[in-house]
Amino acid sequence: MEVTEVPWKTLDRSEYADLPVIQLNHNAQDQRPADAAYLVTRDGRPLLRVQLWRSNAEVFTFREAGIWQGFLIVGWGHAYYVVDVDQQQVTRHDLACYFGHLFFESSVCLIASAENVVRLDSSGQPLWTSDRLGIDGVIITAADTNTVIGKGEWDPPGGWQPFRLKASTGQVLDPIDNH
Repeated sequence: MEVTEVPWKTLDRSEYADLPVIQLNHNAQDQRPADAAYLVTRDGRPLLRVQLWRSNAEVFTFREAGIWQGFLIVGWGHAYYVVDVDQQQVTRHDLACYFGHLFFESSVCLIASAENVVRLDSSGQPLWTSDRLGIDGVIITAADTNTVIGKGEWDPPGGWQPFRLKASTGQVLDPIDNH
């Protein structure tokens, strides 16, 4: 499976009209067009349209989507969404602050926010959420089944501190010097 971000008007074309549509963060009374849209395909064949809307209550600095173990994972605003593409079911998971980025490494799916990291289990549910690793951004640089390595920003701009987590629990293995 693949996911591609596309202009929302692209999804209104007749070739996609019969595809199922997943609407994320949409209020039925809101008549605005989607703020972002994705097309999910399998072997080049379109499967699903996904549309996203902003709300005024959240920060929408970063947006990212990816496929992991049959799920579409979308991070945006103060949440991430796990979409079971085959069942067309969506689960929204709120974050304590804004979404940062996704990190996939074979059996590991990690979601970074401004403050911490969330690891998903194989069913797309949160396995753990780390302690606070930063105050204005967390970046994951490497991960495997044993360790998650990254850095958190504690003193913006540029006050990044490295961290290392136990991949099975999210426990901090190396102390973080956050002043």
